[in-house]
Amino acid sequence: MKWIVYVMGAIAVVIICLVLYLRTNVRNVQADKNLKISNLDIHNNKLEATPEFVDLGTIMQGEKLSCSFILTNRWSQEIKILAVKVSCDCTKTELSNKVLSPGESGILKVHYDSLRVSRRQTNIPLPIFIVTNSPSENVVCVKICVTVKTKENAPLNVDTINRDVSSLLVK
Repeated sequence: MKWIVYVMGAIAVVIICLVLYLRTNVRNVQADKNLKISNLDIHNNKLEATPEFVDLGTIMQGEKLSCSFILTNRWSQEIKILAVKVSCDCTKTELSNKVLSPGESGILKVHYDSLRVSRRQTNIPLPIFIVTNSPSENVVCVKICVTVKTKENAPLNVDTINRDVSSLLVK
């Protein structure tokens, strides 16, 4: 009779160990799936820019301002940044990485020089186009906005950038 109690106890210990082992592995698999989904979404084949819009505020003509955008590769493959195009000569860019591995981030610095503005502008977004090799969305657009005041307080002229930005896009 004692041997039945020992066998039943051994079976109970094996079952408990098996249940604990399986519960731990299921949690690890679920955590791995969540990690892959949150960091590298293979259905979102693009470069993510954060933030998408920056308001630089109001400045006097002649002042310079800078801001940064974080560019993150949300694709499962390497993304190459082929070009960064600006819509105005008053805007210059600096890129930290031209090639981003899956999940990797880089920084796009934007420098705005209001001295290069020929007339007073109101809050008009200035687009910056980031051209990549991503097959689903090869152009990502971020924008900065700034109001430039002249020293003479000239009247507002909202007719600013008349340049055709469609020529900047890679097709």
